[in-house]
Amino acid sequence: MNPDLSNAFDRYKNELLSFLNRRTLNAEWANALLQQLFDQLETIPADFLIVSRRAFLYRMANNLLTDFFNSPARREGTQHKTEQQGEADAALNRRMAVLYRAVESLPPKCIEVYKLRCYAGLDYDQIADRVGISRSMVEKHLRWALQHCQQCLADNFM
Repeated sequence: MNPDLSNAFDRYKNELLSFLNRRTLNAEWANALLQQLFDQLETIPADFLIVSRRAFLYRMANNLLTDFFNSPARREGTQHKTEQQGEADAALNRRMAVLYRAVESLPPKCIEVYKLRCYAGLDYDQIADRVGISRSMVEKHLRWALQHCQQCLADNFM
């Protein structure tokens, strides 16, 4: 395996796992995809030129996600869910709908900050630069958004 990629994988492993968890909404699938990513890294020659190791790892992870979600076996597997799994999925869908409504009810700047953090994975400084606000305001927007989402979930499911 390319030693630089091995070091980069070790460095970004938790970040990649978090990325895969957010995309699949399933820890087991995310761990399996991370393992598959590691296995694929072993096939890359040591002299393969990579400009940005982090970007390369994310591209590989995104390609694995695309393959995973387009997999016929996965689609067929979802058709054979048990009744209990179907109920769990319905409950998850209800929670996701509440969260979606909660996010969409936030002020526009707060929505933008929330989406840049949660969906684009930007850090606070990157968000502050992109949106044109201070890091402190980014923290306040995120805190408010998360409290609002928690309150909406509590109101609907507690």
